[in-house]
Amino acid sequence: MLPARWRYELEPEGDSATRVTETFDYAAMSPELVARTGLPKQDLRSVEATLRRLESHVEDGRS
Repeated sequence: MLPARWRYELEPEGDSATRVTETFDYAAMSPELVARTGLPKQDLRSVEATLRRLESHVEDGRS
């Protein structure tokens, strides 16, 4: 596992929407390691996939 930290913040936006903000901290990783692993581009794909799963989960009414 890579030495990084991330979190999601959920903020209500009206009665039927939520703003999801992901924060990812690469500070514990050397810039060389970040560049070599391609994490920023890989993380974008992962964030998009996570948001699709979250949306599906909420729309299906699961808790």
